[in-house]
Amino acid sequence: MANTSTTVPVQVEIAKDEADPPGWTSLFAATLEQEEIDREMRKWRSALIVYVIGDTPGYNYMSKFVTQTWNKVVEPEVFLHKEGYYVIKFQSVEDMNEILFSGPYTINNKPMILKQWTVNFDLSKKFPTKIPLWVTLPHLPMSCWSCQSLSKIPSLIGKPLYADECTSKQRRISCAQILVEINITRPLPDKVLVSEPNGTTFEQAISYDWKPEYCPKCLKIGNEWRSEDGDGNAAAIEGQLVVTE
Repeated sequence: MANTSTTVPVQVEIAKDEADPPGWTSLFAATLEQEEIDREMRKWRSALIVYVIGDTPGYNYMSKFVTQTWNKVVEPEVFLHKEGYYVIKFQSVEDMNEILFSGPYTINNKPMILKQWTVNFDLSKKFPTKIPLWVTLPHLPMSCWSCQSLSKIPSLIGKPLYADECTSKQRRISCAQILVEINITRPLPDKVLVSEPNGTTFEQAISYDWKPEYCPKCLKIGNEWRSEDGDGNAAAIEGQLVVTE
């Protein structure tokens, strides 16, 4: 039997403004709803931006790394950006912090930079020059282990973010380890000068889990990197940084 049904066109009414549309030389503007923006921001507040120094690993390789290495949290989603970054979206902020604060990490013997996603982060631009680095204060005197002192000393080189569990609970007293957001375009000092309330001073050594090689010409982090566990330390910068207890 022949199909006698007919197709009925759907009429869509398009709202038109009384004024004539702007010319091609004008910019069209779309007004977004704040509620929609907030909803999308909540989706990504538990995400980390991941950058690997050197060549970007393939998607399958990175996914395998995340699954096997970060297996103490619910498996996150992995997204690859064409600029060479990965966005790792965790199920919760707690999971994200668990991974972020348990670093540092390497993949194929290359260091990974982990940075929490923010609404102002632009993946199309160069990677930010302020990145989190684990900083160690070896042989820190026991009198300097208060929260305020542990914040003041590393604040000379950057913005303190987090102290590892052994430091915050003083389970390891040979050294303090703190995650600090540091501007890598500046020289990283090997020591700072600490001034105590009684007027005495002492030099506090500083070491880093790794030191990024930043190129001021191409404005990128170089492929080579130096670890403080290696043979040589970076030269101290001229002058001294001073903190007053």
